[in-house]
Order: sequence, then C-alpha cells, then structure tokens
Amino acid sequence: MMMARLVVLAALSPVLLQAQEDRAGNALFRIPPGWHREDVNGGTFLSPEGVPQGMVVIFLGGRPLSTSFRAGFDADLKGLSQGQRLVSASAVQSARSSEGVDLLSTTVELQAPNGARSHRFYLAANPPGRLEMAVYMAATQQLFAAHWNEMLQFISGWHFPTQATSSGAPPSESSGPSTAASSGQASGPPAPVDPVVVPPGRLEGIYSGYKYIYVTVLGVVQKQAALDHYTFFADGTVYWGIVPMLGFDMARARQKDPEYCGTYAVAGNKVTVSLGGGNRFVAVRSGNVLQIEDREYTLLGDPARTPTKKLDGVFMREDAQPGEELARRSIRFTRDGHFEDQGIIETVLPSEIVNGEPIRERPSGRGYYQLARNTLLLRYSDGYEKRIPISIELPEQQKPRLTKISVNTYSLVLRP
Repeated sequence: MMMARLVVLAALSPVLLQAQEDRAGNALFRIPPGWHREDVNGGTFLSPEGVPQGMVVIFLGGRPLSTSFRAGFDADLKGLSQGQRLVSASAVQSARSSEGVDLLSTTVELQAPNGARSHRFYLAANPPGRLEMAVYMAATQQLFAAHWNEMLQFISGWHFPTQATSSGAPPSESSGPSTAASSGQASGPPAPVDPVVVPPGRLEGIYSGYKYIYVTVLGVVQKQAALDHYTFFADGTVYWGIVPMLGFDMARARQKDPEYCGTYAVAGNKVTVSLGGGNRFVAVRSGNVLQIEDREYTLLGDPARTPTKKLDGVFMREDAQPGEELARRSIRFTRDGHFEDQGIIETVLPSEIVNGEPIRERPSGRGYYQLARNTLLLRYSDGYEKRIPISIELPEQQKPRLTKISVNTYSLVLRP
C-alpha cells in the first residue's frame, strides 16, 4: 500500500487549472490522460483504458454533512467497506489543502467473502457543509502501485469552488467566536481583558507536542510524527487541539466535537485528562512540560505576556516563496493597537458556514487588535470581530519585540 501522506502533500499543492474540467457533484477535477468516466447510480467512476473493467477505479461521491468531519469520514469508511474483512489499515492522516479545505485519508486492504482482496486509498475533503470522497481502488498491489502516479495527478486537480455571500458577512465561528456590529459606524478598540486567576491545582495555556502515527508503504509499516496540541483552561476543562482561549465556548464545542472536549484533575505532578468517548490518560508534569506516555508536550508562550503586550511591524507567512502570490500577502501591527490585513488572515483560517451558506474570511481589512490568553482578537472598523489562536516559543515572552509568531499554527515572521 502507498503512503497516505503522499496524497496529502499532493492535495496541498496549488491547483493547476486547465481549460477542460469535469464536475461530479460539488467537486471539480481533471480526468487523468488515458482514463474514461462513467456515472452510475449517482456515483462517478474513473478507469484507465486497457485495464480489465473493475480492476482499477477512482470512485467519487459526496453528500451534505451534519456531523463532525471525522465522524462522517468514519461512517463512510464503514459503509464503503461493508461485508468485507479489514486486513490492514494505516492511521488516519489529517491535513489542509491550499484552498483551506480540511482533508482526511487512510489506506486499507480488504478481503471479500470469496477471498478476493482489494487495495484502497480513501481521501475525504470537507468543503463547507459537505463531505466529498475520492476512493482509489485496485484489485492487486501491483496494479495499485502501477497507477499511483495517475491518482496523484487526479488529486492535484481535485478541488471545490468557493462561494461567498454578497454581503461579505463574517462566519459564526472558525478558530473562535465572530461578531458583527449592527450599524455601519466605525468601531473603537476592544475593552481591556482582566487577567485570568489560575487557582492551585489548575492549568492555563496551550501545550504543543507530537503524536506518532503509523502508515503502510508497500506493505512496510512506518512510524511518523504529527503536530498535536492540548489547550487547558483554569476552570478545569481541556480541549484536544488548539483554540483561541479568550471567550472559547466549551459547551458549544462539546455539542459539535465531544470527543475533543473534557476535563482534567491535577494531583501533585500527575494530570489526569478525561475526554469524550472514554479517552482517558495520565500525564506527568515537570515545570512547563507534560509527559504523555513517551511524548513531551511543552507549554507555548503567550504574546500577551511580553513586556509590551503588543506586536509591531509587518508579518508575512514564513512558508511563502519569493514571486508567488502568498508572498504578496501580509499583516501590519502597530504598538498603539492598530492592524491592517493584506490577505494573510484568510490564508490561516478555513471556510465557514453561516446560515447554511459557505463563505471565506475577509480578503483584507483594518481596525484594532488585542492580545489576551493566547488569542489574537481582531476588531475591524465596522465592528466585526475575529478571535484566532496565537502563540510563541516560551522564551520569546521576555523579548520587547517579537519577530516570529504562530497564528492558528501557521508561522508568521517579521518582514526585514
């Protein structure tokens, strides 16, 4: 079986559009050269010429999504594999495409009741309000490997048209709550935020580390590391992931993604974490480090705890390459609390749904900003607010001027 991470990387690459594109439901794509298309019972099937029918297939399907993305992905995996025995499976990989669409993938080997085996790669995308699935299937390991590059070629052009509301209204919640003023009058700076009092036996902050996942490459199991976070709140709750702590609605998060929400208890140097779905573990605390099994999670720094409690200068994406469109985007912060976004914010936040309509973040804007509790609060000139998780390396808290920040896990660096 091939490594799921390869397809994730392919899906993250820029979409190179050609004149001729096909559509299947909400997805646009290009048929690989030498392949043909068939539409049967609401599904789309792509097959290579010269290969016996059903031996190598890319199946495309999609549906509205009313659950969490992971729950929908798991349900579709179960449905598509019904009646077959699972021989082997790689760990589920997660990533985000260049369009800001969340992705999940896994590679499996299945055995039918008659003994026949199939090798499959499942790739799901989560454009606003939907789950789109592409399944690459081959009857043998040799056929799977022989046509893998064509699958990668297909993935590089598989994308989903973005839509926006005419009013440009903000999303209800992405990395955090958003609000908009009812009038068109200019808005003033955010009100000061009182510091959080952390009682004895409680934690407050974001811990970052790596979790290990396993993927199968041509039958060989390989161990890989993936970035992982836990966000602890002083009220005794914890979220598995990174979120803006200021104003975070844990009750709402429990309704949407209960498996990522939970509570913790501290006894000496032991931190017992209990998440939804019965996931429970004990971490050992040593200073600013939590030891979870054989992995270390380190407390991230908070820009709000620097001497100035402000940002200063023009920041751009660290991964932007000279000459590409991303390198022309930036955001300026001033020490008197103003910001001017030139397209950076929409690159670090995914699309959202408001009143059933998929929209993206604003392409630009200006207003006031505030730092508090690992949160970057942006208040635009019309009163719209956005809260985004922000962090730095802990030693950076001592510096009067920051040169590198992490916004929703994306690294931004100060422009020289």
